[in-house]
Amino acid sequence: MKSNKTIFHDDPKETVIDEDSYIQLDNRLLIEDCPELTGRFLRQTDKLSADKLADVLKAYHTYHDIYEIDENKIVYMDREEILELNPQKK
Repeated sequence: MKSNKTIFHDDPKETVIDEDSYIQLDNRLLIEDCPELTGRFLRQTDKLSADKLADVLKAYHTYHDIYEIDENKIVYMDREEILELNPQKK
């Protein structure tokens, strides 16, 4: 689909993704800052390589220059909703 951008896990080898993957350029997820989650769910601390991140961001902005995102594909979650879905262990 033209709204998908493939991210290859090699060249350079990426440790943050295990296999080729993709992002959906026609979705937007907005979340309120939630410090309670910082570091709780990370599988690892690695990040996508700078070149691939730049490529993804370029594809995202190019897509949005041409196409509008449908309102039903924009999701906003506030802090309360995030914490409700990710309860703190006691």
